[in-house]
Amino acid sequence: MQKIFYGGNVLTMCDKKPEEAFFVNDENIVFVGSNEEVLKLKTDETELVNLKGKTVCPSFFYLGGSVFNEIEKRLKNAKKDKFIEKISSNNENDDKFCNFDIYLNEFLKIQKELISKGIVLVQETGINEISFTFFKKLSEQKKLKIDIVGYVDIVTSKDVMDNNCRSYRKYQNHFRLAGFSIAIDGSVESRTAWLEKKYKKTKDYYLGVGNVFADHLNFIVKTALEEKRQLVVFASGDRAISHLCSSFENNDKSEIDTMRPLVVGAQLFSKQHLTLAKKFNFSLCVSKQKDCLKQIKNNLGWIRYKRFNNIKFLSKCGLRLAVGKNALSISPLEQVDDMNVKISKLEVFDSLKSATVDASYVCFEEMNLGTIENGKQASFVILSGNPYQMIETKVLKTYYKGDEIK
Repeated sequence: MQKIFYGGNVLTMCDKKPEEAFFVNDENIVFVGSNEEVLKLKTDETELVNLKGKTVCPSFFYLGGSVFNEIEKRLKNAKKDKFIEKISSNNENDDKFCNFDIYLNEFLKIQKELISKGIVLVQETGINEISFTFFKKLSEQKKLKIDIVGYVDIVTSKDVMDNNCRSYRKYQNHFRLAGFSIAIDGSVESRTAWLEKKYKKTKDYYLGVGNVFADHLNFIVKTALEEKRQLVVFASGDRAISHLCSSFENNDKSEIDTMRPLVVGAQLFSKQHLTLAKKFNFSLCVSKQKDCLKQIKNNLGWIRYKRFNNIKFLSKCGLRLAVGKNALSISPLEQVDDMNVKISKLEVFDSLKSATVDASYVCFEEMNLGTIENGKQASFVILSGNPYQMIETKVLKTYYKGDEIK
């Protein structure tokens, strides 16, 4: 299969200068350049796709969330049965599972939504025995059109990783296991994040809730480091983030460079955390949605809010920022638009970079995804307009390994 996409505005994300065309051979991008350069590669077997001036950029990621939890939430709202735990009377070790057909129908709807937003890879956190069995069955029945990268709940379900890591170390029909996830606290918006100082307008000295004690978190970080598993951590409050940094500081640092820890939420990431974050190669998964930021400001007060969540400052300091957590309700492009009203093209590039280049690095997929360049996987999106010029830009088509998926 050979395809040439030409006559477009190709945002490669390798640099800020767009290209016009690219050549796809089987699943990979072979060459990127001008229309004249790429069209010279045409043979009798090459399919030509005229982009007609439309903008192309690399495909997007859904980071730091859970499709399975979204399925359960939707089923609950629709007043349908939640998962059914079932164990064979003959074998106590049989897997627990959900009502697969009901969950499958809901998953197919969500998968279609994700594809419509240009998302081809999902970072599925909080994997337990039931959700693992569900995704395993999806994989076996070849129902997946996008990649699901699983992160096992290390507190409740570590045995899922121990029992299946060899079989699912690499993709099995779009599904693999990559590491562990843990929630240290909740969200700042719901006032469950673990804070150093109390929330605004609280009668008592309310600091939020921490889910993991120091010794336990130290053990979890040590386990992830020793087993060389990536660790995805939900830590929104400044005290929770300090707690996390201290746990890394107390453990062997020899494997940290290859671990790429991801801190989801990170809404109260302060300047004081910067040194340790760089030292441990942290990436931050933050929401850039205005409504979310407004709620944080209401809960903390303006003065404290200004000390935190300074996305521009964090990016200038060299921390990797990835768009995430809201992809089911709002697309990465819409989050980019939300941040980039009346700001420079450079900042638009940085925001797109967070949804493509930086997100691919977080998932150890930078050799395949994140940019449009020679040798990369042909996964990209065609947009309704140029995000540098239009505030409202939508995904028209999503391609995965050279083929359009719907």
